[in-house]
Amino acid sequence: MKFNLGRVVNVSVIAKSTHDVHGDSGNIPKVEISEDASGYILDKGGIITLMLGRAFGFSCCADNVCEPVVFAGKSRLPEIFYNEVLTNGIKVYISKGVLVEPDGIKISLGNLRGVPTLEVEGIITY
Repeated sequence: MKFNLGRVVNVSVIAKSTHDVHGDSGNIPKVEISEDASGYILDKGGIITLMLGRAFGFSCCADNVCEPVVFAGKSRLPEIFYNEVLTNGIKVYISKGVLVEPDGIKISLGNLRGVPTLEVEGIITY
């Protein structure tokens, strides 16, 4: 699935499914950030937050579903709700409720109609 989100940072999220997942078992997932995405994130302050949010639609099939959310900056929620990972000089806050594929999270830079976007793989939404 691919989601195009208009949050604090324009984000495209690619979520894959698997049954062998990592979650709140105490394992902090591996996060890989491409070189061009690192430059983009560092220009935005060097901090991103990954979490699950709710998508509310007006169709019979898309109401109240979970979707990955990525935004520049730190969440306003207390730090006890997040794991912090430092990758390429970037602080990545990952919500403790997020399920991650065994290969970890991969963040790359994309482009949506001329606007830089972050593409994220490895967050499970089921």
